[in-house]
Amino acid sequence: MNQQTYKYDVAFSFLQEDEALAQQLNDLLKGRLVTFIYTERQKGIAGTDGEQTFNRVFSQETRIVVILHRSAWGTRGWTQVEQTAIRNRGFEKGYDFTILIPMSQPIALPEWFPKNRIWADLERWGVEGAVVAIEQRVRDAGGTPREETAENKAARLSRLMVQEQTTREFLGSEKGVRCAWRQVQELFAEIERICGSISAAGGKTIVGVHRQPNQSRECTIFCCGYMLHVRWENQYINTLNYAALQLEMTHQDSRHREPVSMFEETFKFGGSNPDDVEWLRNPKDNRHFSTKQMAEYCVKTLLDTLEKEKPWQER
Repeated sequence: MNQQTYKYDVAFSFLQEDEALAQQLNDLLKGRLVTFIYTERQKGIAGTDGEQTFNRVFSQETRIVVILHRSAWGTRGWTQVEQTAIRNRGFEKGYDFTILIPMSQPIALPEWFPKNRIWADLERWGVEGAVVAIEQRVRDAGGTPREETAENKAARLSRLMVQEQTTREFLGSEKGVRCAWRQVQELFAEIERICGSISAAGGKTIVGVHRQPNQSRECTIFCCGYMLHVRWENQYINTLNYAALQLEMTHQDSRHREPVSMFEETFKFGGSNPDDVEWLRNPKDNRHFSTKQMAEYCVKTLLDTLEKEKPWQER
């Protein structure tokens, strides 16, 4: 692979719901690498046999293929063609040319995909970490990232400014507030589902959920005297600038009349449209969560506390 000449250094394979992340990765890489992303190559593909074009790109013309994977990948849209091309190339030459970034939890990989080709640290290291990993894989495959030109940097910064303006407008609108509220209700419903699944499995760990009726803004997860309160706080109908998702861990025991607060965490709602939303820790860091991942995080936070405190042991 190192001796071959490629038309592209990196090509992205993704479903529509992951287009925003694919575009973000592409923007950070394209000044240093030659990239292929469908949304920017549509004009060149128009008028051609799309199936042949995509098959050629992913099976022959690209040094490294980045797959933004979720369970429906390979079953919808162009990812069906891309998966076939990737598998055929992998069967003949191995899968060193691939890097897979899981987009959902729990990770459900295709049976044919080798586990050592996964880069699963998007949640921990963020987009910048993914860019570093992709560039390193390109180098390992014989590619040479170049220095970003002033023109490329200016174009990238221009796209970034437009994206951030779109995000500000969305989060500062009634549409954004309604979207966030729907996500809060989905978050609470997913927490209930996870806790119900844990309790239905039996065993010593029975996790309960308390949620006030009539579209409550708070959901409480509890077990063994420990409670995680998940609260949505927003006083305005037309902006999310002051909104926050508050997580507070409390403990109730015989020594105290009222629950004792142990720690708190704050998350902000982010995104630029209803199809591209996430939860961000505040102050900002590299961790970001989908609503399902946020529900998983909440339940695991309670379980982590139980594991640390061990309330079942005699004091």
